[in-house]
Amino acid sequence: MAAAPPRSRARELDLSPAEVARAMGVSESSVKRWVDRGVIPSRKTAGGHRRLPAAGVVRFLREQGYRPARPELLGLPRVLASPLEADRSRAVLELARALEAGDEPTVRGAVLGPFLAGTALAEIFDQLVGPAFHRIGHDWEDGSLQVYREHRAVEIATRILYELRALLPVPAQRAPRAIGATLDGDPYTLPMVMAGLVLLELGWRAAPLGPRHPASPLRAALVDVAPRLLWINVSHVADRERLVDEYAGVSEAARRRGVAVVLGGQGL
Repeated sequence: MAAAPPRSRARELDLSPAEVARAMGVSESSVKRWVDRGVIPSRKTAGGHRRLPAAGVVRFLREQGYRPARPELLGLPRVLASPLEADRSRAVLELARALEAGDEPTVRGAVLGPFLAGTALAEIFDQLVGPAFHRIGHDWEDGSLQVYREHRAVEIATRILYELRALLPVPAQRAPRAIGATLDGDPYTLPMVMAGLVLLELGWRAAPLGPRHPASPLRAALVDVAPRLLWINVSHVADRERLVDEYAGVSEAARRRGVAVVLGGQGL
């Protein structure tokens, strides 16, 4: 049975204007002004006090380019420098080393830093996270990295991806739906989850269905969910002929229902 996604501290936080002002390093009146203008979401308690969800504050920070003075008050890492703005190859190397060492705080700072600075998730995943895991895979293949370290790196990255999900705005109910999966025999989840996060950031109601799906359940999901888009990640091909057959069945079912299909991954 799959483990439940870890809860994000930022999602759980519900802050007062004064607490947000301390986190951001601005005056409380500035925060209240932004709330009144609707650029920071808020709700009122039964007693009439304003409460601001930390995820909404994070969205404001990204959109306006603010660097919070005390990010830990928002449940965010203290290190907020954006490595993608400087030496990209060094950033990849440092992230790979932190993942291999199991240094989760450094990994959080390396990934969330660019995100909070306003870098799109597609860029973070394509130019930082993906290359770091390519280095880890190379180190494992040449025998310089024990497999438990690679597995631990995946677990750390998975936790941080779910944390990123909690920091993204909730899509509108009228937003188009998208579902994603890997086909039967492909156990790799990170690329699938990252693709879903990119779609979420773009406003889609994107839901990864998980790995190792035979064609039949995916065809059923096309009927039950009625998405506009199906994305399929292929990181590993155990049986080429079976992959072609499974994809043919799924893509034909999608075509009949008018669902666009995106297929990609290093396994291809």
